[in-house]
Amino acid sequence: MGKFKDKHGKSRFGKFLQKAGSVVPELIDVAGELATGDVMGAIQEAGDILKGKSESATGADKTRIQELLNEFELKKMEFAAEAFRIEVEDRKDARSLYRDNPLIQQIFAVVFLVGYAFLSWYLLEILKGTIEENELFKTMVTMIWTGTSTKLGTIIDFLFGGSMKKD
Repeated sequence: MGKFKDKHGKSRFGKFLQKAGSVVPELIDVAGELATGDVMGAIQEAGDILKGKSESATGADKTRIQELLNEFELKKMEFAAEAFRIEVEDRKDARSLYRDNPLIQQIFAVVFLVGYAFLSWYLLEILKGTIEENELFKTMVTMIWTGTSTKLGTIIDFLFGGSMKKD
């Protein structure tokens, strides 16, 4: 755990959700988004829920919800910055796992490159007209190849960018 979470593994935003969930139970559902890693979406959704409840509540509930909304608005940027720091810390830890034993990188690279080469060859054969397939199949192959091509740089950066040995 990084220094951005307390000894129980809760971020500041997680603590806020826990506190606010006792007043606005719908915020407990936002913790599910938080658990899946969509922190920015969870922050946005929590704000939307608090604003909606603030407008529809009455009496003492409205005052408590308005106080939570004010606290949320003050700390929203802090929550987002904390989420970014946690994400960066997590990526750094993930890369360090492969620094000393690059076997998984090598296996992945070979499998990915063989698959990418085959898909590229197949796409070229379709474009040359050597292989006759229906339009849906051609479109699917093109979409998969395009998606794979766009992710190629990201995958290479992750697998090899953090594991370069410095002399």
